[in-house]
Amino acid sequence: IAAVKLALVKKSEYIFNIGNPTAYLPIMALAKKIQKLQKNASISQKGSVDNEIQDRLPNIKLAQKKLGFQPEVDLDTGLELTFKWFKENINNV
Repeated sequence: IAAVKLALVKKSEYIFNIGNPTAYLPIMALAKKIQKLQKNASISQKGSVDNEIQDRLPNIKLAQKKLGFQPEVDLDTGLELTFKWFKENINNV
């Protein structure tokens, strides 16, 4: 949220990757983390395409340079906070 606020305040014309680049993670492992948080979620894997993303490792260099962005939470905490926010605010979205 802090990065979004920074982008709005600075009226940036850029598109930023926001995340924590310290947690390299294959997409299937990310899906399993999400599944643990959302108990009724299921994972189905279809055939892949040539340009499909296989892993998660955000490059935040532009956000660091233009916004002074630095990650404040790790991936697990960020996922937990995101799910908590949506559970509390789903009727307001």
